[in-house]
Amino acid sequence: MSKEDIRENIALIYLKSISRGVILSIILLLITALVFHYTNLDPKHVDTVTFIITVLSIVYASIYGCFKIKSKGYLHGGIIGLLYMVVIAMVSLFVQKGNINFKGLIIMLVMALVIGVFSGLIGIILSDRN
Repeated sequence: MSKEDIRENIALIYLKSISRGVILSIILLLITALVFHYTNLDPKHVDTVTFIITVLSIVYASIYGCFKIKSKGYLHGGIIGLLYMVVIAMVSLFVQKGNINFKGLIIMLVMALVIGVFSGLIGIILSDRN
């Protein structure tokens, strides 16, 4: 793809990146649910595992998006991380029927931004090697 094609399709690349991140989250959450259901793992670890899954999904989505865009990894990675977290927050809002923890949401948005920025830089480095 040329730079002009990439610029025209940035929204599509964002959509694909976030979709891939959400799909990865769903798959990992289903595996985690099965593991916790069929083993004697302590349920207090669910929050930690969910946090790790969120981080992995943001990393994957940001690296994928910036690998495809091939420029300004910090910017695009941060945007992809924030958009991913907004999608997850909206789904969470519907599931929890309107109850939302704003302090936790702000912390997660900042975390998504920082992780997205660093993952975007990794995506750019990987795209330069290709």
